[in-house]
Order: sequence, then structure tokens, then C-alpha cells
Amino acid sequence: MAEEDHRGVAFASSEELARRIRTEDDTLTSEKLVELYFGRIEKHNDKLHAVVHWDEERTLREAREADRVVKASWEDPGIVLGPLHGVPVTIKDSWATGGMLTTSNSSMCKDYVPEHDAPCVALLRRAGAIVLGKSNLPEFAGDAQVIGSVYPRGNNPFALDRTPGGSSGGGAAAVAAGLCALDLGSSIGGSVEIPAAYCGLFGMKFGDARADRQGHVPPPPDGSTPGQAVVEHMPSPGVETRYVEDLVLAARALLQPPACHWTLVDTSVAPVYWNEDAYTAAEATPSFRVAVDSTVGGVVEVTTQRLLEGLAEAMKADGSFDVLPTPDVLSKAAGASNEGTLLPAWGTLFGAQLQMTAPSSFVAMAMRWGTWTNGLAPFNSPVKRSMSDGGFYTLQQFGMALNQRRCVQRHWRRYFDEHKLDAIVLPVAIGGVAFKHNPGQKDLPVRVADGRTVMVHHFEYSITCTAPLNYAGIPTVVCPLGRSEDGLPVGVMIAALPFQEEKLLAIAQRLTSVGKLAFIPPPGY
Repeated sequence: MAEEDHRGVAFASSEELARRIRTEDDTLTSEKLVELYFGRIEKHNDKLHAVVHWDEERTLREAREADRVVKASWEDPGIVLGPLHGVPVTIKDSWATGGMLTTSNSSMCKDYVPEHDAPCVALLRRAGAIVLGKSNLPEFAGDAQVIGSVYPRGNNPFALDRTPGGSSGGGAAAVAAGLCALDLGSSIGGSVEIPAAYCGLFGMKFGDARADRQGHVPPPPDGSTPGQAVVEHMPSPGVETRYVEDLVLAARALLQPPACHWTLVDTSVAPVYWNEDAYTAAEATPSFRVAVDSTVGGVVEVTTQRLLEGLAEAMKADGSFDVLPTPDVLSKAAGASNEGTLLPAWGTLFGAQLQMTAPSSFVAMAMRWGTWTNGLAPFNSPVKRSMSDGGFYTLQQFGMALNQRRCVQRHWRRYFDEHKLDAIVLPVAIGGVAFKHNPGQKDLPVRVADGRTVMVHHFEYSITCTAPLNYAGIPTVVCPLGRSEDGLPVGVMIAALPFQEEKLLAIAQRLTSVGKLAFIPPPGY
């Protein structure tokens, strides 16, 4: 295969790859595609550390079996191929993969090999996907950069001295560098949204309780039930892709009844599966009413703000969006006095759930991160302070924190109803672009529209917009918005009400078309 053709295949959409694999007169097979991606991993992964564990022999065996089934389907129309049949994907190393190492980049789990796939991994397999390998992440998925105790630091393919984002950063780097077709990640405060933005990708985080969350590590397998969701009320699976259409493909695969023999039932997940009729109806909607906030309380990186303002103008001009400029939309929708109160609420609930449900070894690990101590950085962050406070909540205080969250969720629905909104549009990160590696979690500079440079805490730089949406259980889609002056990707985020993923994806596709939003591969890959 010529180099140009090779690159074209590597960066093709999952939809196109699946179509070509199943087409009788096409030369592309799942085995050839797996070999292509392994070749690119060998060429590029040493500098990225994006893919951290794989079993080439097993993967090739599964690809050959996928090709055998394809050939059989040409003779037997009764054989139904899944929407991702034969397509190689990576899995964040916090998701259990049966018979394959699952470390969550922690030395506490360096030898952990689960017996079964996590339900969301099993659903991807049922859709025909081939698991190529595991993608890198920070230890126990606990940062917006990829630093852990098992694997080397993960780097951004657009600038190796910068983070790919976190915690699903290794997967984002792999997808952006053309090492796989898509990545299965997870998010509790922005862990899919931030890497997608920092690596110029499309990303989707499902709303709270829409997709099965079992099989996620943390907690570590230390005598507790391995993989049981340790933080029940905010985490969710998500995916990172190069094309918005692939988000739809992944949603169709993941929002389905369980597809594995997991020993527990995730009773916190509502059995609301993918609704094709709802998606089709949303696609046909003549105009979507959206609130756009480009300033988020006044501290947004200047290029990000201007790119978003330009997108809002394109939406208005197109006529298929009714655009409401809405400063401070997060606080208004949540019924909060300002954005500054939302991050501590998220941090408190996160810390409280760790204390209530996590094994003692995991709590000890969290303290080593500096989350509950000043081991990495002083308590100069409301987020770190609130996580510490929540970690010492009583059961009564925990119940009050849950009630506060329910109030915020009711406010969101009331705000959408009162303003007849379909979605809100806002930046992914107030810092705009991927920051340089920051192992000490020092404050980071943000240049704002009035010419000032504002110093913000390491966490707030990335999660000011994403964490409040996770707190409210809101589904989100991230799209590539443009590039900074330094050529670094900038993302935009769309959010809708819970259980409206079908409408959200239709809006994302419309916005992608109107704004001419697209993934552009990093130079040199």
C-alpha cells in the first residue's frame, strides 16, 4: 500500500472502514487494517506513549475471524455484521478487558488481569470492534494530564511538550495520531471532553445513568468487588473519534442492553437504550434553539473566545439555529449564584463518594496524589479544598450533598423549559489549548480578551466548564473548533438535557456542517 493510501486509510472514519471491510470487491480486510495500525504504533508510539498494552497475536487472530465472518456473509444473507465489524479500537486502561492487563496506570494494579470485559467493552465487541490495545491515562484517571506509576508520561501529537489531556488522554493521542479508529474512554469531570479538545477530536460523554459504568478501575482489585463503580453519581463512558458520524456509530453500539456475563447489575443505569426514531426526528428538526456562552464568567482564553463568537455568527447566518447569547449560562442553568460555586459542589460530591465507597487503599492513593493533602500543590484551589472537605463528610452530609445535586438537576430542566432550549454551546476549557506538562500542578496562565494574563489553578484551567456539566449528569459532545496562533487545537462543547443523546448528536452534526468543523491530523503523522 502506497504511503499516501496508507495514511488515508489510517485516518479514515470508522464508518468508512467498516463499510470497506464488509464490501466484497474491496481489498481492505480487518487483518490488513490491524497490521497497518500496529505498524503505525511501532513507528509513532515511542514518542507519544499513547497505547500502553497490546497482544498482537490475539488481535490478529480476532481480525482473521472477523474477515472469515465477512466472507461467510457474502454467501449467507442471514449473517448480520455489527456496525463496527472488523474495526480496530483502543480501550482506556481503566476499563476491564477480559484476559488483558488492566492497570489504570497504577502500580497497585500492575498485574491485574480481569476475567471479563467491562459491559461497555463487551458492547463494542458485540458491534464487531476489534480491541487493538489499551490506552494510557493518569494514575487512577485522576488528572488532566497523563502521568502514572506504571507507564511513561503521555504526550500530545500536536506538541510533545504538552499534555494530550486527561484522563482519557492516551486514547485521544492515539486517535489523533492515526494509531486506531476510535477510543473508549470515561469521564467524571471532563476526562473525555478535555482530551478530545486538546487533540482536535470529536468526543462524546454520555449523560449520567445512560450507559453501563461497571468494570471501571478504580477501585483497584484489592479484595473489594473489582470494577464496581466507585463514584456512582457522576461518571460515564465516552468515546473519542475523528468524525462526528463515528460518535453516532459508537452511541448505537454502547446504548444497548448488556452484552456480557458481568456478575453485578448496575442498578444506577436507567434502561433507556438508543432510540433511532428519536435520532431521525431530531435530524429533521428545522431549527435548534441554543444558548451560547463564549466568556464563562469573564476568564476564557482570547483565541477560544473569538473562535466561538465566530461560530455563533455562522450559526445565526445559517438560519438552522436560533442563537441566544447567554453569559454565565452554567450558573444560570444550575440556579447557582456564579460559576465559582459549581466546581466546589462537584469536588465535594466526588470526595464524599470516595470516602463512602472506596477501599482504604484507594483512599490512601488519593491522598498520595495530593487530592486530600498538599503533596503536589498547596490548597490554592477551591476544587482541591472541596474534595478534601467531602472526603470527611458524615453519612448525613453525604445525603445533603446528593439532595443539592438533585436541586441543580431540576434547575437545569427548568432553565431549558423556560427558555425552550435544545442545547447550550460553550468552551471546553477556559485555558483553550493543551498546557505544557505540569507534574507539580502549578497555576497556569490564561490570556483573556482585554489583554490581561490571568493565573488559574491547574484543575480550573481544564475543568471549569466540564465538571459542572458532569455534576448535573448532562451529556456532552465536543467538536474541533479551530487552532490557536501556535497551531494547537481548540474545542467547543455542546450540552443537552439527560437522556437526549440522540438530539445532541443531531445538533452536533448540524453544527459541524454549519461551522465547517473538522479534524485535521497533526503534522508528521
